[in-house]
Amino acid sequence: YNKKPTITSREIQTAVRLALPGELAKHAVSEGTKAVTKFTSA
Repeated sequence: YNKKPTITSREIQTAVRLALPGELAKHAVSEGTKAVTKFTSA
């Protein structure tokens, strides 16, 4: 069991959809996914 605090893009998408309505959420999800991809591949 790995206790390293990782967050998946799915978790981010879920949180963003709960927090933001409609188009804003879609945009935020794509930006968030890009950020996570950059972060995890760094």
